[in-house]
Amino acid sequence: MASYQHDLFKKLIEKLQLTTPSAQKALQDGLLTELVIHDRSNLWSFQITLASIMPYKIFQDFMQRLHNVFAGSSLKVTFHIDQPKVTDSLIKDYWLWVVNNCHLSSILKQQLAKNSQLKVTNGQVSLDTKERSLRSFLMDGALVDLEDTYHQLGFPNFKIHVAGVSSKRNLPTQVVDFPIKKTKSDVKLAREAVKALDNDEKPK
Repeated sequence: MASYQHDLFKKLIEKLQLTTPSAQKALQDGLLTELVIHDRSNLWSFQITLASIMPYKIFQDFMQRLHNVFAGSSLKVTFHIDQPKVTDSLIKDYWLWVVNNCHLSSILKQQLAKNSQLKVTNGQVSLDTKERSLRSFLMDGALVDLEDTYHQLGFPNFKIHVAGVSSKRNLPTQVVDFPIKKTKSDVKLAREAVKALDNDEKPK
């Protein structure tokens, strides 16, 4: 099963023309564990497993190429990481992408990008803002959207603390495993996805 998923991922990388040594190294053991194509909505949903979280520049290049190749289609990409090694700088590198791609309103995204600063110290993540109204929105559930977006990128579960605001939310004490469901239909799914990726034409 893993060989099917690895072959599928290699076809995807070839389609994206990711050929730099740094990208090849970061993606060499990747698996495309699931690819679901929704005909009505033209949504391509990718589930990708990697050994480690990509450096942000490689991730940015990967996503840009993916959107270019599948232009005209909606994309959803979820990353699963075998052994996520998260550094303070890695969390900060992904911050603006997380803000711009979470499910918050456009106004709130703009406020976060402009009036907040993410601080990471020894794995403790805090968000500093002087805007009281922004603090209220964050405590009313916006933090969960930000945390979920990080999780979708393969980061282990962690909680973002708003600086200067007391919170009763519990911080996780250990890295959360990401189980991958394996069923008999996976082989069939992988074969169908290989055929889809073998098609050189862009999805309509």
